Amino acid sequence: MTIAHLIRKIPDYAKDVKSNLDLIFIQDKHDLSKLQLYGVSLSVAYLLNNERLLNSIRAEAKMFLEEVDADACKTAAVVMSMMNSYHGFMKDIDNTDMSDKMFGLETEEFLNCSAKIEDFDIYCLSVSILLGCHYSCNTYTAKLRGRNITNDMINDICRIVSVLKATRD
Repeated sequence: MTIAHLIRKIPDYAKDVKSNLDLIFIQDKHDLSKLQLYGVSLSVAYLLNNERLLNSIRAEAKMFLEEVDADACKTAAVVMSMMNSYHGFMKDIDNTDMSDKMFGLETEEFLNCSAKIEDFDIYCLSVSILLGCHYSCNTYTAKLRGRNITNDMINDICRIVSVLKATRD
């Protein structure tokens, strides 16, 4: 199934979702490269675990992503899910004895990712947006701005994540 086919399957009550998917994927209205667009989309689809969405994105992502990039999307989805849960807990607790603790989490795969660091950080930001992790969203936004990723590009990442999330609802 292609993304165009997925768009046609979205019910009429979700016309805005249809329209936004069309703008992003069909009309190409964003400032990201195709690799970044499909990397963001694949990372989000892996985390959402929506087979229909994942198959649609994966079918087209193969044209733009190398295997190392697709693996980076999976790594971002898995490791950032773990990290975002950890950061969320540490932020929410009132116990100062705990809130100043270091991670203590294994992140070897995360640190050894072979994809271009800028793209991997984009995938990590995507997952963090989806999971609503304030700490990670701020961290990755700052990193990306330091790598000359524009505010328009960061807005596009957030827009793509939001629209893809709505396709599962």
